[in-house]
Amino acid sequence: MNAQLVQAYKNATHMVRKTKQVIMLYDGVIKFLQRARTAIEERNIQDRYNNLTQAAEIVTGLQVCLDFDNGGEVARLLYDYYAGLDARISSIHRSEDLTMLDSCIRDLKTMREAWDEVDTHEVKQNQEESESMQQSALEAAQCKEDQADDSNVPSYNATGSGTRQHHMPRGAYQSTEVQGVSVSA
Repeated sequence: MNAQLVQAYKNATHMVRKTKQVIMLYDGVIKFLQRARTAIEERNIQDRYNNLTQAAEIVTGLQVCLDFDNGGEVARLLYDYYAGLDARISSIHRSEDLTMLDSCIRDLKTMREAWDEVDTHEVKQNQEESESMQQSALEAAQCKEDQADDSNVPSYNATGSGTRQHHMPRGAYQSTEVQGVSVSA
């Protein structure tokens, strides 16, 4: 059973967009912090500890997965944000400060919304790129079909003598680029 869960997780990480994965992790942190809040109110020390620990582990996971080579300044800012969030969660472990906990939840919800906007933009951009590529492929296929129809194939009259007919005016087709390959007639 455990091997199936590990395989399902591996499949999900390859099938789900990275931005969506981040959103899901934020949802997890928020959920654990909300549960910790309930545990603090109910004076349930074990549940408080477990939920705050789970939240902190996700935050640490987000922090260590940052790509500083490609993320540049944003990755450094996120690293600092996660470090500060982890420090506040550690403080909540000791103080049970509900005001600080609520502040963490609010901040995480704000960041989650920002990631959701990035994800939505990425989906829209990918959709537009896909539609553009499909249109380019369709145009290239139509161009190829037209070239086949209008090629310089000799046509024969009733007596069998061949004459070449040219139906394609010069410059009739626009250049089309499909996945970096330029097609022009």
